[in-house]
Amino acid sequence: MQEFSPIPHSSLGLDRQGLSNLKAAYWNLPTPALYEEALKRNEGIMAHLGPLVVRTGQFTGRSPNDKFVVDEPSSRDKIWWAR
Repeated sequence: MQEFSPIPHSSLGLDRQGLSNLKAAYWNLPTPALYEEALKRNEGIMAHLGPLVVRTGQFTGRSPNDKFVVDEPSSRDKIWWAR
């Protein structure tokens, strides 16, 4: 696999988000690096023709009540805003 340069550590820190005792954490990895990390950690498998397949578990979806619609130009006239 192709080597990649790790992204620098965040100045915000995951510990400030309540996460601790973590090993290396990455964000916004390029696709080849994402595949490499997921496969190396046994977090997913590569399926036929190349898609990365992962099992996310039972409680990974968003709550049905957590839906938001953004008022922006392309949808503004298609939504009743009840104003």
